[in-house]
Amino acid sequence: MSSDHTHGAIWTAQELLEAIASRGAVVFGTGYVANTLFWALDARGLWGKVRACIVSSTPEPGTTFHGTPVLRAQDTALHGEILCLAVHETLAGEILAHVPPSLVDDTVWAYPLLPELVYGKPLRREDIDVARLVRSQGDDHHWLAVRALVLENPQVGEGVYLKTQQLHCSPNTARVRLDAFRELARSFDERGFDKDRPLLVDENLHVIDGLHRLVLAWEHGVWRVPCNVVASSAAYDQLVGPANRLPPDELVRADLTDEELFAVQAMQRRMLEPRPLVSVILPAYNVADYLDQCMESLVGQTMPDFEAILVNDGSTDATLERCRAWEARDGRIRVMDQPNAGVSAARNAGLVAARGTWLAFVDPDDWLDPRYLELLLCEAARTGADRVECDLWRYDNRSGKATQRACGGRMGVPYTREEQMRYGPTASYKAITMRSVWEDNHVRFPACDYESPAVYALVVALAKKLAYVPRPLYWYRRFRENSLVETGYAKAGQRPNPALGVEAMETLVRNFAERGLLERYGGVLEGVVKYRLSDMLAMYHHRRSEADFAELVANYRAFLERTFGDTRASRYLVLGGYNLGRVLLHLSLLQDPRGRFNFSSVIAVADETPCTLEVSHKNRYREMMVRRELSRGFWDLLASEQPGIVFWDLMEERFDVAQTPGGAWVTLSDAFTGCEGIPSDLRVVRRDSEACRELWQRGADSFLARVAELSPTTRVVVVESYLAERVGNLQTTHEHENVDAIRATNRTLAGYYAYLRERHPEITHVGVTMGSCTFTDENHEYGVVPSHLNEVENVRIARLVEAALAGDKPRDARPTT
Repeated sequence: MSSDHTHGAIWTAQELLEAIASRGAVVFGTGYVANTLFWALDARGLWGKVRACIVSSTPEPGTTFHGTPVLRAQDTALHGEILCLAVHETLAGEILAHVPPSLVDDTVWAYPLLPELVYGKPLRREDIDVARLVRSQGDDHHWLAVRALVLENPQVGEGVYLKTQQLHCSPNTARVRLDAFRELARSFDERGFDKDRPLLVDENLHVIDGLHRLVLAWEHGVWRVPCNVVASSAAYDQLVGPANRLPPDELVRADLTDEELFAVQAMQRRMLEPRPLVSVILPAYNVADYLDQCMESLVGQTMPDFEAILVNDGSTDATLERCRAWEARDGRIRVMDQPNAGVSAARNAGLVAARGTWLAFVDPDDWLDPRYLELLLCEAARTGADRVECDLWRYDNRSGKATQRACGGRMGVPYTREEQMRYGPTASYKAITMRSVWEDNHVRFPACDYESPAVYALVVALAKKLAYVPRPLYWYRRFRENSLVETGYAKAGQRPNPALGVEAMETLVRNFAERGLLERYGGVLEGVVKYRLSDMLAMYHHRRSEADFAELVANYRAFLERTFGDTRASRYLVLGGYNLGRVLLHLSLLQDPRGRFNFSSVIAVADETPCTLEVSHKNRYREMMVRRELSRGFWDLLASEQPGIVFWDLMEERFDVAQTPGGAWVTLSDAFTGCEGIPSDLRVVRRDSEACRELWQRGADSFLARVAELSPTTRVVVVESYLAERVGNLQTTHEHENVDAIRATNRTLAGYYAYLRERHPEITHVGVTMGSCTFTDENHEYGVVPSHLNEVENVRIARLVEAALAGDKPRDARPTT
């Protein structure tokens, strides 16, 4: 049987036994593997078929192994016997270098065949709990602790590993095995547990093969690993003796220092203690009405190996009583009670008390899918990730409706790490993270409002590997009375924080600097901070008074200027459709909602005729936008802000316009037509008419002239967007039902854009060609309509806008710390 000169021939166990019975054998090696091979051959009456053992060194004359002569490999001449390479797999390359080429065609790699030779074929394959496997090896099996020490404390662990290995092999072989273990660890970090290589265990759960991989699984918090199970036999006790269990007397013989011996023993105790796989931390404050639903979903998890730490943060309702009731009901639940100190202090207290390999945060007014922990842990095991996120359901507590929120990607494409830092929802829930990411990097929630965004990007940056389960497994309850979001992080009777979010972002920037992450993530961090602050402004635009909101914006701008050198030139106004706002979110700019004008044709915006209409709309945002058009609010804001840029697209020019009895022009947008209080005697001008085209051209000319007059340094940037003609996903699309009307509107828009290019060369144009990604996302949360493009397309357009703006203010984007 032929083989290459690297691994020897691959035989089956039966083929090897038959060949040895008929031809005899020479065994390369005199260690554990050779000893095990001899044991297996003796059990089958074949011991006498081994003619000699050979080694790469020069043995003393007369040396024997189990009564068999030991010879130098180079001095051996085979006469038809099989050469069995009976050494550990990590030594294959080194050993084969000593095998004379003339012997290669008669070699067989014996190590993979030993389990079947000794224990027979596996009875079954099953997934077994890692913690159970570790405990089943017994308290005198210190090899597990030695291997774990290499991973967790390399400075001490390396010396321990080499000393203990050298009890049974040469220093060089010990170093080779250590290097092989580290390479296996690197592979585990990159790809997770290789399920095609199950551990080999007997029915008593003694690990026969795979101790290194078991330790790696324990270290990475893998819940279960695949195992081939063989029948229990006396072979384990006879073959896996002190050399392969490393009991206390062997540790003494290894001549470990006191520090090394203490480290091994401490690691051994830690590995054997029945710690939970996951610690679930729940900060509870006045959630008595919701706690039972949350806890029912937690104790009903399909992955039961967890502890739940309920931290009562000085609740004034029956929350503590409900927590105690759950503690009495389920032994996995612990209750901590503390005076009211805020959600950060509560979570941090849970962090200190946690014992699990993994951490999960759950808000006790939310609830979980039954497979929440199981699926996240399985993905961690599959990928080797130390942080895994999932999607969530956003449950409207007022209406009972739920919408899905993607948390780890767009359109089915996972985020890069940098994208996750910026776009991933910052809530501390909907994810599991290895406790070591928090503990090794000393990460804690800061004692400030907006605490989760203050650490989210940091934890994402610190994790070695990220993974994502694109399924909604967490139920987030929105619009609950007295929640932090609804109260604006202000207690009853107190004024809302005028700098909400600033301290959190200062903390985030400082933490990146202290951990040496600015060199890699400095430019990314600016985008992260502006995106988070923009999100806050969008959230509180309609929740605060005009004066309070203006103060909040001013504080944000001051913070950005002193941290990133942000200037007045980065302020902007937006005239256009919903999609333009989505595009600009992907730029490194602060989005002030006061500067957003949607649902307005330039015909109405440029009109100086006072409009006295009084309308209302059930949607607060749409009512706000309509009233801004009717009050001609664009011009006052332009004059006061003196923005660096006005971004403009013509998506809202798809609507007809109308003139009121008083002569004022209004846009017949879907927001306006949905209002109450619209007079019936409006004079309508259809968008596809010649009259409307002339109105629009005059309006555009007037608009641009007035911008130049009121704010001479403002740059106008036209983003040439169009309605989507198709709808679908990244794999397949189909035409919108009214595609002919959409195309007619797009032809009108194309004419308008051409007019601006020809008549107003002073403005900046961003050409947006319609390509394969110009379609509406079939899962868009706010409606599947042609004016909603998908986020992949919006990112593409944002890159075009960035290119058009390039060269305005080149600078180092790293923050000032």
